Amino acid sequence: MVGIIITVTTILFLCGFCTACCDSTAVVINEIMYAPQRGEPEWIEIYNKSTVPIDLTGWTLEDADSTRPRILSLIPILIESNSYVCVTQDSSGLYAQNPDVSCPIIQPLNGWSKLNNGGDLIVLRDATGTSIDALEYDDQWGGGDGKSLERIHPDWSSQSPRTWSTCVSVSLATLCAPNSIYFSVPFRKATVWVEPDPFDTKTTISYKLTVPRALLKLEIYDIRGRLVRRLIDQELSGSAGSVIWNGTNGKGEKLRTGVYILYLEAINAEMGVLDRVKKSVVLAVKLD
Repeated sequence: MVGIIITVTTILFLCGFCTACCDSTAVVINEIMYAPQRGEPEWIEIYNKSTVPIDLTGWTLEDADSTRPRILSLIPILIESNSYVCVTQDSSGLYAQNPDVSCPIIQPLNGWSKLNNGGDLIVLRDATGTSIDALEYDDQWGGGDGKSLERIHPDWSSQSPRTWSTCVSVSLATLCAPNSIYFSVPFRKATVWVEPDPFDTKTTISYKLTVPRALLKLEIYDIRGRLVRRLIDQELSGSAGSVIWNGTNGKGEKLRTGVYILYLEAINAEMGVLDRVKKSVVLAVKLD
């Protein structure tokens, strides 16, 4: 009789292999840091948009200059449902710069193919060698100068330039977190809402735009139409955001009680879209 020996490692590998076969198409390349600030490592973030964990054992990454695929891991490593894994040139260096990072950071076993700043091909393959996601980005898509290239929505085509744009977060990237330019269902018109309203000490002004990325202006006028405060002045924004107003003018002086008008203007240069919204808010005095 011929015996068959199956080790724990073999079982784990086979389980991971099956998971990859069944659900791997739900994994996408989500964010790319191809031109980091000086001293920072390059990295690529991948995202599991499915409802089940997926084992990345034996998966590989490659670019246009690769002579061989870069193996992510030979031991089981899970990317949880609706979660991220970051693959980097230098895992220790990236951890040191992001000590609060919330997802696994892994470094390929057989080196890193440097990403070209002007554009490059990136291919993610599962353990069978099947291409799971791929794109050939161009620096005209976005990113560069220390800012990451972000995906707008995980269901949009990886090959389309319209799926990608520059990160608008003040941190220049959104490692292991939702992308700053994430955009779901297009809104028919931009909206602005205030909570609380009326308010006495501070209120949160939130907005949603009709585009994934725009140059934003948010101003406050008194009832006579005079500008009293500019909260956002020609700053890049994603499709949604919020800002706190404490009821003061541009000099930091507390304004009088009354009705004020919020004016939001958003311009998307690439798509030629302009959003304009006006919304009233009441600054009141808290009664004892």
